Amino acid sequence: MKYRLRARVERRADIAPRHVKLALTAPDIAAVAEPGQFVSVFIEEPEVRTKPRLDARDLWDHAEPSEVRPCILPRPFGLHRVAGAVLEIAFKVTGKGTRKLAQLEPGSEVEVLGPLGSSFRADPGRPCAVLVAGGTGLFPLFFLAERLRGSGKAVHVLAGALETVPMESSDSRIALSFLDPNVTVVINEFDRIGCVSRVASESGAPGTHRGLVTELLARFLDAPQVVCGDSVQVFACGPWAMLRVVAEMCTRRTIPCQVLLEQRMACGIGACMSCVVPTRETGYKHYKRVCCEGPVFEAEEIDWDGT
Repeated sequence: MKYRLRARVERRADIAPRHVKLALTAPDIAAVAEPGQFVSVFIEEPEVRTKPRLDARDLWDHAEPSEVRPCILPRPFGLHRVAGAVLEIAFKVTGKGTRKLAQLEPGSEVEVLGPLGSSFRADPGRPCAVLVAGGTGLFPLFFLAERLRGSGKAVHVLAGALETVPMESSDSRIALSFLDPNVTVVINEFDRIGCVSRVASESGAPGTHRGLVTELLARFLDAPQVVCGDSVQVFACGPWAMLRVVAEMCTRRTIPCQVLLEQRMACGIGACMSCVVPTRETGYKHYKRVCCEGPVFEAEEIDWDGT
């Protein structure tokens, strides 16, 4: 069931440079939302400033356009957290739309459509979950982590970034058996709910593993002291290249893996076909819409080599 409603901004917080978290009161959406789903947020611009029409001569003088166009399409955001009637989204400010959302203050309202798309499906027979994130792919995995911890599962969170993850972090004195003891950075929000988290950074920031998050995953899955196989399920969100490697690693080890795809969308409801991805079907090339059949897919369902 989907709802299109006016949501009140309860809280706004800067969580990292150019990264913002918004808490929105949307009880109807919050009541039915599941981890992995997303909402579309409409950018409201009541005024469109118009300038006098320019003649051809003005174009040679690099004159400004005749109109300042509004944001027509909504922006999709994965659900970071749901608590009671409040849902949270977290995002990086990358353009006009996200910049306007980042400027919203508590008490203002915004139009929201959701919940949209498919959700993660946890196997009750697998007591251990590994969450693998790249960049802002970390945000929608927190809602899943809360749900998994609530069901009693052990949850490991492995996050990758160019420098540091876009969430509050700190050092832990607890060394993990499958990692170098100097890899100590944990993500506080996950740590507070009982997850075990570690960070990989390409820059080699202090306390992180210097390299890719997929290297952390390989060390976890191959550690002799970690019981994998029938006990583990992997969930991942991040760039396509990262997800492809995660999928290949899990396939080789016969470990079930679900991926949340980050894809550009226009309508968010399946009408425009702008977010399709290739999937594995016999006999012909097949595509599925990330906004409807996804954004969560079984990793083996995606044709990672398709175009």
